[in-house]
Amino acid sequence: MKGKIALITGCSSGIGKELAIELHKRGVKVVATGRNPEKLRELQDKGMIVKKLDVTNFTEMEELVNELIRNNLFPDILVNNAGYGVMGPALEIPLEVVEREYKTNVFGALKLAQLVGIEMAKRGSGTIANVGSIVGMLTTPFSAIYASSKAAINALSDGLRIELKPFGVNVITVQPGAIISRFGDNALSNTMQALPENSIYDKYKEKVLKRASISQQNGTPTEVFAKKLADKILSKNPPAVFRYGKKSSLVFFLSRFVPTSLRDSLLAKAFGL
Repeated sequence: MKGKIALITGCSSGIGKELAIELHKRGVKVVATGRNPEKLRELQDKGMIVKKLDVTNFTEMEELVNELIRNNLFPDILVNNAGYGVMGPALEIPLEVVEREYKTNVFGALKLAQLVGIEMAKRGSGTIANVGSIVGMLTTPFSAIYASSKAAINALSDGLRIELKPFGVNVITVQPGAIISRFGDNALSNTMQALPENSIYDKYKEKVLKRASISQQNGTPTEVFAKKLADKILSKNPPAVFRYGKKSSLVFFLSRFVPTSLRDSLLAKAFGL
């Protein structure tokens, strides 16, 4: 795949970092981005181009895309991976926290897709991979805010895929299952900060915190996921949806084939509600 250029967001750790490494190994020129350039030093040392990018800063995104065009580094592949999770009771998570989550997980991905996708359409080729989550298909207790942001990614990807097909641009909805990364640690930290004092869910606090780190229990190694995802991104006919990782098949089954009342009962029981 020599000659291909990939722009990836959220490369400081986890899926973004491992996917950058995997694509680089396969001869793709990778532009790896993250909010903190220091955390990208390892990727730079491996020969990748690293750029500071905060996906909540639209001006910064516009400047980066213009810089890539000027330097003949416009991407053939865009991977919208940057994101994080805040868990907790939907009634008690402050709206400013919700806004920050949506600006990172949804608005940032959409803005970058707009900036890159229009140019891809003009050129008649390209691939956009939007990293959602299986929770966008099935909302568990204490994940409504995060799950709704990923459901939005699923919907955006569905629309973009159909709208961009006439222009030769592929769009993949990526739905990871339980993947071993720093997501659990970050989600736990964000959740503890979001939990209010005197919560009406105080007696369920352990369950709320459990939800923040549940994806790290018996998860699929990030490197394994990255290799599978790289295969799909670089294929001649990328799939509309790539779903992979521990519990992804179970979640798909529950979301599609189990009656809502039974599903609610099972999830409530699992979280002690």
